[in-house]
Amino acid sequence: MKKPGLIAAVLISLALSACQSAGVKGEQNAVSASRARLLDDLVYKPINTDIPKTKRVVLNNGMVVHLMPDHELPLFSVASLIRTGAIFEPEDKTGLAMLTGATIRSGGTISMPPDVLDETLEFISGSVETSIGAESGSASLSVLSKDTDKGLEIFADVLRNPRFDQDRFELAKARMLDGISRQNDSPTGAASRELLKLIYKGSVYGRYPTIETVTSITIDDVKKFYSEYFVPQNVMLGVTGDYDESLIISQLEKVFKGWKGQTPRYPPVAPVIEKFDGGVYLVDKKIPQSVIRMGHLAGRKTDPDYQTLRVM
Repeated sequence: MKKPGLIAAVLISLALSACQSAGVKGEQNAVSASRARLLDDLVYKPINTDIPKTKRVVLNNGMVVHLMPDHELPLFSVASLIRTGAIFEPEDKTGLAMLTGATIRSGGTISMPPDVLDETLEFISGSVETSIGAESGSASLSVLSKDTDKGLEIFADVLRNPRFDQDRFELAKARMLDGISRQNDSPTGAASRELLKLIYKGSVYGRYPTIETVTSITIDDVKKFYSEYFVPQNVMLGVTGDYDESLIISQLEKVFKGWKGQTPRYPPVAPVIEKFDGGVYLVDKKIPQSVIRMGHLAGRKTDPDYQTLRVM
């Protein structure tokens, strides 16, 4: 038997719910529109960025130096850029650049074995670090300003005369292999890595070290890679801190005197193929977590709006 009263009550209830829902959505839309108008009304003062200018000097051996004194604290720092990178390593030796960058510093110098170098830097509370990334290498020095002479001496020795100690090389290689064996422990890292492989398929930018490529790297490979790119005319220095402006150039000339080398002949780098197949790709891991990555080719670093894109 039908119950028209009950049916009517249900219909009225549904209608009221729909009206209330529509009212709530209408209020939400009104709030969103109000917020949008508020954002449009906001006015920001222009940001005036005062970029300090450096003093550019070219040493007798061709090394470019940019100087920026800062006497606020008794510290002295040097940062260097080396025109090299993993994009120039052989495909079957992927990981060579990274391993070279790690071993230059950790392996000591010809005059200072690794332990002696470590102890010397620790004694003066200083640090020297080296590394090589995809498109550049770097080396840095940080010491107290009273130890500027000693710091520069050590820094130049590391750049010019790396020992490439066999034990330190094997240790760096073992650490890299261990990192590769655990690279899928991080879902975020795995997703990002596989996305770049898809986007840059066939390009040096889509290559990553593997157990096979790293295992094949010898200390002679590291020495050769270093000798090809670590030459004075291929290095740019940035010097800042509490240094004597009347002496700094002569100090740099002294520690880098006699360092020579031929201008590198860079191997050709295959251009990125600006086309790839879109789709959904799955890295199946039995974990209670999901990571989603989306990507597409965008601007080049040489594009005038590249930095604007990065801010976005």
